[in-house]
Amino acid sequence: MSEILNSVNLRRVDPAIIERGLLAIRDGEPDGFALALAEGWGADAREVRDWLKSPESLEAVSALTQMVSKKIRAATGYDIVSSSVLRGALTRLTLAELHANARAIAKTWNETQPPTITSKDLMSELVVTNFRHINELRISPFGRVTLIGGKNNTGKTALLEALWQIASPRADLAMTIDRFTRGLGQPQMMEWQFSPTVFPNKAEGYSPIEISAGWDPCGGRRSIKLELEPGNGHASALPNFGQQIEGLGYKVRGTFTAESGETYVSKAWSVIQTLDLGVGTQQVSRLQEESDVFPEVSGNTVKFLPARFREPPHPIAELFGDLVAVGKEKPVMDFLRHVEPSLSRLMVLPKRGVSVVHASIGDRLPIPVNLVGEGFTRMLELFLSAMTIGDGLLLVDEIENGLHFTIHEDIFASLHRLAEETGLQVVATTHSRELVSAAHNALKNKGDNALAYHRIDSRDGEISVASFDMEMLETVDWFGMEVR
Repeated sequence: MSEILNSVNLRRVDPAIIERGLLAIRDGEPDGFALALAEGWGADAREVRDWLKSPESLEAVSALTQMVSKKIRAATGYDIVSSSVLRGALTRLTLAELHANARAIAKTWNETQPPTITSKDLMSELVVTNFRHINELRISPFGRVTLIGGKNNTGKTALLEALWQIASPRADLAMTIDRFTRGLGQPQMMEWQFSPTVFPNKAEGYSPIEISAGWDPCGGRRSIKLELEPGNGHASALPNFGQQIEGLGYKVRGTFTAESGETYVSKAWSVIQTLDLGVGTQQVSRLQEESDVFPEVSGNTVKFLPARFREPPHPIAELFGDLVAVGKEKPVMDFLRHVEPSLSRLMVLPKRGVSVVHASIGDRLPIPVNLVGEGFTRMLELFLSAMTIGDGLLLVDEIENGLHFTIHEDIFASLHRLAEETGLQVVATTHSRELVSAAHNALKNKGDNALAYHRIDSRDGEISVASFDMEMLETVDWFGMEVR
């Protein structure tokens, strides 16, 4: 089954697909819907036919067929009992009537089905409450590329962390709230460092953390809520974890609500445990986990690139090697030539027993990419991440680090082109006015949802947001206004 079919289901349908399917059936093509779906999804018709016969599509296809029969029967008076009768009924409809019925079928169907987030949808809204030092903040809209600016300590990186949480809900949700250790790369599990201070402590007690996001055009919405309860200090309150537990510190409850409306609960306990260190003992707090089995949700591939941490050489070499294996190294080379025009080759070579990506500049011998330069290494990691997470979410902290302003436009043009091809969405923070201007110049003719920019402000402890659309960014560029 192709990647396209894996990312689509019939819980929501496009009126154009219904109309093309009805026209095909009317014109004597019994597999009209299969062909219409293949055209609408850019997939192979044979694969679509096989998928429509599979158990995973049976329920949705059956329900949709019944709805088509009901609507056409109401419009023509025919009792639809076979494809030939349906064809006869459709020939009685004018094109305008057939178009109206297709829209009615799709509208009725979609109203009765929960939204399904697919690669065609963009995250459009983020609402954050009581997370880090953000009391409450709503950001909308998001574009294919979204930039977030603002002064230091206004919550830019916290917003990326919130996006990581909502885009990758997992069974250990209750444990991930304290997983970000800035400067250490991808979110890390530092279980001995768990602290209730990640929850705002107000007069009425610890306030819950809430994060929600919406996607357009499907209208899907997901949310997570994390709550903290002080423990009673007794190990008897815990399930049997098979360890020597001496006391209960805090209990964390995480609830994930999927776009279907179904909820899943993740639980974690901060427990007190004494460790024998060989030279004495130390009492530490460890998180122990218990949770529901979380569903696999679409669009939840997420990668976080911190401002200063770089991936070790081996994972980068592995990513590049995977692209080479399928003949996709050329886009990486073309992208990196924005940073180093004399780049002639990229290859994976061993260095002290570890696979490392090497670059040849001009006719020189290959050297490890980290020796080429900070900007080169940063862009290699960024573009490899963008190419390998498909229609996921790429989060980049301080995207301008290591880059000269003269190449910003080329970087955004290439990144947006890749995002359009794959369904990728990019959200990045920045301190650079030149970068915001370059992104606008590169993407201003690419459509209204190509770029969004939001500036985060903090005043008297309250966080607010100022949002700029393409027209406003044009004015900013014209007058040289400050938007950072």
